[in-house]
Amino acid sequence: MTLSQIDNSIFWQEHVRDNTRDPAQRARCNAAIEKLMAQRMEIKRALDDRELARGAREHAAWYDTSAELA
Repeated sequence: MTLSQIDNSIFWQEHVRDNTRDPAQRARCNAAIEKLMAQRMEIKRALDDRELARGAREHAAWYDTSAELA
């Protein structure tokens, strides 16, 4: 799932949770929301790690180029 799909699912789970009177349905929605939030955090962490690695590569490439120019 992408982040936007997860955000959309969380939105609808919250909508159902807030508009239901059934405690069992609320509990299922809360469990689903917790699961989706965990998935969202895993994806965000992976994206952040990927961005850090890309930044490190660009940083190394910049200093390699700068050393050649000096």
